[in-house]
Amino acid sequence: MPRDAARKVYRFEHDSNRAVLFYIDGPEAAARSGGVERFRVLAAPADGAVPLYRIFYASGADHDVLAAGEANRDRALNQGNVPLTSAVWPAMRGKTTYVVEALDQGCPFPDGLIGATAVAAASGLGTTAPTITLEDARDPETGEVFVNGQHDSTTRPRAIARAYVTAEPQPAPAMDWFVGFDQALRPFSAMYEDGNGVRVFHNDLLSVEFAAAPVDFSYGTVLGQFLAGSSASYSLSARGADARIAADDYLHVTMSVDIASTSRRYPQVFITNAPIDPPTFAAQTRVITARLGPYTFEMLPPGDYQSILVQVFGPSPELQVQFCDRRGWGVSDQCPRANIYGFHAGSELSEWTAPWLPVPVLGEYVGLDRPVKFDVYASTERVYVFVEDRPAGCAVLPAGRMPAGETTVVFGAAGYHIDIDEFVEREPAMHEFWHRRSANHVERKFDDLGVDSHVSSLPVAWDEAVLPCGERFYE
Repeated sequence: MPRDAARKVYRFEHDSNRAVLFYIDGPEAAARSGGVERFRVLAAPADGAVPLYRIFYASGADHDVLAAGEANRDRALNQGNVPLTSAVWPAMRGKTTYVVEALDQGCPFPDGLIGATAVAAASGLGTTAPTITLEDARDPETGEVFVNGQHDSTTRPRAIARAYVTAEPQPAPAMDWFVGFDQALRPFSAMYEDGNGVRVFHNDLLSVEFAAAPVDFSYGTVLGQFLAGSSASYSLSARGADARIAADDYLHVTMSVDIASTSRRYPQVFITNAPIDPPTFAAQTRVITARLGPYTFEMLPPGDYQSILVQVFGPSPELQVQFCDRRGWGVSDQCPRANIYGFHAGSELSEWTAPWLPVPVLGEYVGLDRPVKFDVYASTERVYVFVEDRPAGCAVLPAGRMPAGETTVVFGAAGYHIDIDEFVEREPAMHEFWHRRSANHVERKFDDLGVDSHVSSLPVAWDEAVLPCGERFYE
């Protein structure tokens, strides 16, 4: 939501004669049903309950936000660049006790974007830091490494309070193909480089493909995650997954990725019947996302492939399910998307009368060091998407258009003329860190990539009375 939107806290109207502040039971009273936490709303305070606030936003798309408790109320009222309410430590080996400290100031930026390899900064408009390794980022005096530090490089924060939390990793899911990046990957081989930035690298599990990476590309495992960066789009295709899509069961694809996005940089999942490798690596070879079919502006006959695309798009991140029917997809040639929000997402077109649906607000999960778990369950007829194990959107595919059979699964990071990104280069910037440090570099952290064919059912029953599947595709 825009930070300058008009905001006001209202009390709920309990009946026609009086207004009261509702209270909501705490988490210990919540019952999980259909993958959604359900809480009881009370008319008066009770032990373990917190206030439930209604906050009205008037920002061109008037709507309400419900916030349970003062902390969530304050976050809804003061949106923008605010601290995350969760912490992530990847590559946990076993039951571990972590020290959580409150600091007197922010952590320093290590004068580089941390990656698997050190590379020079991309050229272009705006300011972009080089990519450096963990050892490059290590403080020579203290030996500390500040990961995701975003404040002045000279700051050295001190702990002013301390707590402890013990956590334990869960087993990796049993899937046909799964990469958690907790173990070293086999070396990659360069399959193709055209001298203009198109680069393709293979190992036994992944095809790493850069669309335009002249000098600034980097990729590899860092602290139990796969870090990749470039000044333009890149993707990771699952090699050896033997993925298949059918009408009577589901192809399950999972991915954890940070989702800070604009209209020019955003994460994606493709499920396509285009083959993972071209017949030969020749001068015409391009990355797989450019081999899906002809672009609409080329005015060519239809291609041979169909593709399902799930992506997070835009500065106020919108979940999209797109379908590309015998045509290509491009950053400036998007395929039609389903109305998974009910109402036409991001628009006020008068012919749309469906109400907005209670889907998760993706903006609540945005953070540069905050991976978000996506699970896609696709058949030839429908696509279901879960975010952080919560139902998030469903689309009914055009009848008879997605053929059953072999598919390729692609995990992507789109980047499109990002050095002129409207939401990064404006003043004040919506993404302040990118504005200061990464105006022309798309860096993403991928983790827990998985593919599983012939899954018989969804993890929880989908309640279409609450979250109906979108049947209308629009551009």
